[in-house]
Amino acid sequence: MKKNRLMTFTLALIMSFSFSLTAFANSSWVWITARRPYDLLPFVIVFTLVAETFFIAFFAKIESKSKVFVPVLAGNLLSYAMPYIFYSRSLYGEYYGLMHALDHSPYYTVGIHFLVMTIVAELPVVYLSLRNKAEDKKVLAISIVIINVLTTVFVALLERVLCRGQW
Repeated sequence: MKKNRLMTFTLALIMSFSFSLTAFANSSWVWITARRPYDLLPFVIVFTLVAETFFIAFFAKIESKSKVFVPVLAGNLLSYAMPYIFYSRSLYGEYYGLMHALDHSPYYTVGIHFLVMTIVAELPVVYLSLRNKAEDKKVLAISIVIINVLTTVFVALLERVLCRGQW
């Protein structure tokens, strides 16, 4: 019974964040700072690549960092591209172009949706590439998920501090 309550609460929490765009009723979004979230992308990518490579190598007990880095790089390229491709499409199915969508949309790149896309994209790529090199496959999978959650939360906070906008 308690497990069902926890699952219901978690689902309600996730849904409350994912439906927040409809509550703004088409009011205009204005970026206050000159920086946009995609301006931080090069720094964020370097940080996440280093953090994920060392974290996964340490906990999965893989000696060669370069053997960890290549799958992490592939998974990150895929996971960082997914939201930008998604944002280039409007809700009505029209294609406005990536830069137009990013400049005129109230989107922080990193949020709950980004975390889900990251795990969906990165977990299979990194896990399937490293499962034979890790001592424990379960620890490998868990470490991939944990470091992605940690880096996603850090980048989300960084975006919201450095890139300010308002309705």
